[in-house]
Amino acid sequence: MKKIRISLFGNQRAVGGVRKITPIKVTDNLTGIKTEYPSITLAAKALKVPKGSITGYFSKGTESPFKGRYILTKLID
Repeated sequence: MKKIRISLFGNQRAVGGVRKITPIKVTDNLTGIKTEYPSITLAAKALKVPKGSITGYFSKGTESPFKGRYILTKLID
């Protein structure tokens, strides 16, 4: 039991913590359509990419369009 307690130390999700949900806006440069998504997960599903691709895009601070087409903007930080 002690090993489990140690492995969970600092892991907020494992002990009932709350996940941070980040709403984002996706602007399609080809069509000009702007779509807001309540989470990165839903935006990733709509764009048919892994969630980690969008998370990585934001963490790297990339300024070029995502997949050469989309401008991604966090609505809250």
